Amino acid sequence: MKYILPLVVSGFLFSCGNAEDKQVHDSATTAVTTVPAITEVQPYRPDIATTPWDGDLTDAIYWRDTRGENAVIVSVKPQYFWEEENPKAQDFFPSAEDPETLSELTEIFVTHYVLKSGEAQWKQFSQHHDYLFGCCDVYMAYQPASLQVMDADSNGTGEYMLMYHQTEGDGMLSHYYLGTLLLGYESEFYTIEDNTGLGYEIEMQGKSYVLDDDQKLNLPANPMVASLMGVKWRELYLKKVEQDRAEVTEQNNVDEEGHADHQH
Repeated sequence: MKYILPLVVSGFLFSCGNAEDKQVHDSATTAVTTVPAITEVQPYRPDIATTPWDGDLTDAIYWRDTRGENAVIVSVKPQYFWEEENPKAQDFFPSAEDPETLSELTEIFVTHYVLKSGEAQWKQFSQHHDYLFGCCDVYMAYQPASLQVMDADSNGTGEYMLMYHQTEGDGMLSHYYLGTLLLGYESEFYTIEDNTGLGYEIEMQGKSYVLDDDQKLNLPANPMVASLMGVKWRELYLKKVEQDRAEVTEQNNVDEEGHADHQH
């Protein structure tokens, strides 16, 4: 269990701090203007004594709303041999599978803390835990800078979304992923799951995009918030395609020894 460094609400000072601070990717900081509005949306460094996380810190965001101060922390446990390092994972190992085949485990945690007005201690409000058992370089990865907060239903409390992916070493080359959009809404979690990545975009070129039952949909009852999930899925899907294109461009301009190849 690790802890984030002491709170500095001017989160734009990310370049100042130690190496662990620099693991945090700048999150999107766009908030929907509402009355009452959520305010002070920014990357942040919460209090070391009150906001723990599991694994490696990946991203974080801070805001104020009618609950008080809010902090969402995204952390990942990269691939590890779970039988050696975490035998308790047997409790959620998929039935009818072989532990020797699925010997590696990746975990992602999304933890929401709240500091209420007049209180001195941050408290965990909710936590999402997802995991992937696999082998041969199969893992889950957070999509950088995808963490966003907004007030879609204009009730004065913030919701947040982010995207992460399941992939493997070969999948990184073809850029074809199973993606998950996660919504933290009140104390519940909702998801959209579907294929993402440059490889999938090329395969689907020329076909219209429709959010339907081809995806795995777990949407909130509020139609406004459910609609926003569809919009954010498409937005983050396209950002992932752009990131993959940039990665391909970089690979094409670097030779086998890591030197820039200007002939490409």
